[in-house]
Amino acid sequence: MNQTSTGARKSIVFVSIALLALGIGVAAGWVTERLGAPQPPQLEAATALLKQARSLPAFSLVDEQGERFDNARLEGRWSFVFFGYTHCPDICPATLSTLDAA
Repeated sequence: MNQTSTGARKSIVFVSIALLALGIGVAAGWVTERLGAPQPPQLEAATALLKQARSLPAFSLVDEQGERFDNARLEGRWSFVFFGYTHCPDICPATLSTLDAA
């Protein structure tokens, strides 16, 4: 009878520890889900606000397909032009990621 009660106690202790570990895991998952992934700190970007619209001087560039990109491709609609560099160590990747998500 002593061996049976010792075995039963070991089983109860094992099951209790397993349930406690499971509960801690579920609670940690719930807290992590509620808080969400930590957001990277926002970097301050330099901005310029023009009080009055200015005309764009004539320009000509080459786009990623090797096609000409000039003033004519911007006429008649609002456009946002951003020059991001892939080898910039800090603000460029963060800004490009933000623009990609928009």
